[in-house]
Amino acid sequence: MKPRRLLVVTLLVLWLAACKASNVETVSTIEEDESAASALAGGSLASLNGYRFILEKNTRWEVDGQMVEETETIIQEAVRSPEETLHIKRILQNEEIGIIPQSSDRYRQGFLAFDSEEHPDGDVCHIYDLEESPLSEDGAIDPQSIFENVAREGPEDRGQVVNDVVVDRFSASGLALPLDVVEEENVLLWVAQKGGHLVRFTVEAEGQLAVDGENVPASLKWEYNLYDADEEFEIALSPDCQQQKNFLDALPIPDAAVEMEIMDNHVAFSSNETTHATVNYIREKMAEDGWTTIKDLGEEDDGFYILQYQQGDVYIDVLIGRPDEGGAFVTFSQRP
Repeated sequence: MKPRRLLVVTLLVLWLAACKASNVETVSTIEEDESAASALAGGSLASLNGYRFILEKNTRWEVDGQMVEETETIIQEAVRSPEETLHIKRILQNEEIGIIPQSSDRYRQGFLAFDSEEHPDGDVCHIYDLEESPLSEDGAIDPQSIFENVAREGPEDRGQVVNDVVVDRFSASGLALPLDVVEEENVLLWVAQKGGHLVRFTVEAEGQLAVDGENVPASLKWEYNLYDADEEFEIALSPDCQQQKNFLDALPIPDAAVEMEIMDNHVAFSSNETTHATVNYIREKMAEDGWTTIKDLGEEDDGFYILQYQQGDVYIDVLIGRPDEGGAFVTFSQRP
């Protein structure tokens, strides 16, 4: 029997180091009307200079008299300076189909996307060029949006401290849940008094889930925690993605480069400069950066050059051609 995959919101993943226990204590609250107004207005993660959050989801349902359990952990962290960076990690495990935890890492830094995946021969990182902001794509969401059309009651408790933030606690109802029948639902929200963003929420629900056309008993538990809101910290790329980033940083890409395309270990671009000027620029910069020339073939009359460089265990091939419309077309490739 195939388990039903639960899709509520495509979300985010990793920073277990940030998964610290959150003690709740009561402190003096701000003015009641100001607190309630900020909570009901809601705050967006986009307004924060940096944050980390962890969303843990657990779903259980019955199959042939046995309970099946699926767990998912989504961790998202973002910083906006000195360079906009986003990291999403997702870990999934399902007991029924007996898979080992499946993990994926995605990064966005500036206008580059890094997709890190596990591979039998070692982790592999794919890199892509982007045209849009790194904090608006690839599954990055603001969990606050889950509750945009959900009725809130309260606040029931004011001035608690959760994850080092002063919050008010609300209850909520009417949340869209991945159950076909919802019999019981308990939703609690902890909202920052300053800023109105969600600091924590918990969801517990009982009901039924349709499996192979038949409703079976099911339950779910979610918990979300936000950390380091507006704090300064760094997001490090995974080692395999950092290697890819180092490859890009090492390339002598001229200021005249246009129409750049990036895919894994290959970078291609056009230039309005002549092939002669372009090849001389690349030769000069590669020598300045300590690369050893392995091959240098081509003539300006042909408008085609083949260059090969080595630095330690890294090899880079450079092809330079002259399109019919003039200028130069350049391709850098890193060899394993």
